[in-house]
Parts: sequence; C-alpha cells; structure tokens
Amino acid sequence: MATIAEAVHDLLKANEALQGREDEAKAIVQEWMNQQGHNRCHYYPELFKKLADLYGIKQTVDSCLPLREEFEAGCRKYQEEEYGPKS
Repeated sequence: MATIAEAVHDLLKANEALQGREDEAKAIVQEWMNQQGHNRCHYYPELFKKLADLYGIKQTVDSCLPLREEFEAGCRKYQEEEYGPKS
C-alpha cells in the first residue's frame, strides 16, 4: 500500500504530464491561429493529426471531401465571417 507521500508524489507527476500535454495542445492550436493570407482558410490535417496523436484519438470514419463548388462556397463563407464581405 502506497503512503500518502507516495500518492501525492504520483498525483503531482500526473499533473505535470497533463500540463505538458495541455501546453503542447495550445502550441498546436496557436500554430493554426497564426496562419495568414490564403493559408488561413485552409484545413490543416497535419495540425489536427498532431492533436489527435497527442490525445490518442483514432479516426473512426473514412475521410470525405465535399464537391469543389461546396468547398469553394465554404471558403467564401469563412472569408465573409472572418473578414467581412468582399468589396
């Protein structure tokens, strides 16, 4: 049976590991937030893969992209919501 000191030590180590994971996740999200220009509106599978790997999340469905027209409409919507309508 673990002593109270050992249990506290284990909890502190676990907390440090979680804090490290949180810091890493924040850095990954910050990497996306710092994208500029044309890159800002694109999906970044490598960043989301890093987050999934960090949290041990596995893809459960096959990837599927919309038709180009639907994709471009989504880009226009994103641009208008983030930066206002084109003049």
